[in-house]
Amino acid sequence: ETLKRNQRSSETLINKRFPSIVCGPKDRVYTVYTANEKESSDIYLQCYDGEKVSEMIPIANTDADEYDAAIIMDKNHKFWIAWTSNQSGRYKTHMACFRDVNKIDRLGILSLPGDDVMHPRMAVDRNGDLWITYYQWLDYKGRSRDREVYVRKLSNNKWSAPIQVSPNDVPWYEDHTEPAIIPYDNGVMVAWGWDYHGPYDQYSKYVNTPSVFVRAIKDTGIVGPIHSVSGKNIDMTPAMISLEDQKVYCVWDSMDSGCMRSLSFAYPSTTEDIPAGKIQQLCKAKNICSPCFASDEKGLLSLVWSETKDYQN
Repeated sequence: ETLKRNQRSSETLINKRFPSIVCGPKDRVYTVYTANEKESSDIYLQCYDGEKVSEMIPIANTDADEYDAAIIMDKNHKFWIAWTSNQSGRYKTHMACFRDVNKIDRLGILSLPGDDVMHPRMAVDRNGDLWITYYQWLDYKGRSRDREVYVRKLSNNKWSAPIQVSPNDVPWYEDHTEPAIIPYDNGVMVAWGWDYHGPYDQYSKYVNTPSVFVRAIKDTGIVGPIHSVSGKNIDMTPAMISLEDQKVYCVWDSMDSGCMRSLSFAYPSTTEDIPAGKIQQLCKAKNICSPCFASDEKGLLSLVWSETKDYQN
């Protein structure tokens, strides 16, 4: 009856979510997102030129489930889009690129054979090479039970083999998910959520629940040591940004023992674990999530997030 009163009994309501945004030449802003335009999740692109927003441009609109896209621009002003799709029967990373929105090149599947791959995120290092990170489910006794984080680098039009970022010397049931990636030094830095059951002698003593860790990867593929960023709350979904002076900022969702959620912030380090005294709490709410950084040309940071407000109080 509510649907009838609002004339919605036959019309599909369009939800748009998982946005990713990048600024391009000539003051243009490009956004990709997931929308259920035709009763399945699809990927669309829109461009804002300072005056108007373009029509929805379909990047992936098959009958498959396609979602969680990310967009980035390289140093040659070429745009790259990566998203998750089960067109092949498994969830894989698909990619597209363009310089002109009227000539989008759909590159197909990036992921190697194996189990489901999710949450692709990209960065361009200081040499101009494109990197992508993601997490992949791994088979354990016939079931998809383990999740690990990887990176690959595109250099001279060739992708490297996957480089495992998450540790391989801890139990298989410790999941590693939702990585973020930024340019760092002569390579990249990756942050991710680790379902940590330690402490272990070789890893942080400061955390004992799902926590955020970071690791640097050089352009040669050499991985650095792993260090914790967050504390002893339930910490997940990190976002990072690095400025020209290589100062790195990391923010994440955090939930304490009283189920109160907040955004927490720290400066991650590739040489030491971050103690609780160096973690800042930015804001609290009953439900808070999806932090995202941006920076202008002068290095001024902006932070955006989503939170639920209690209007009864």
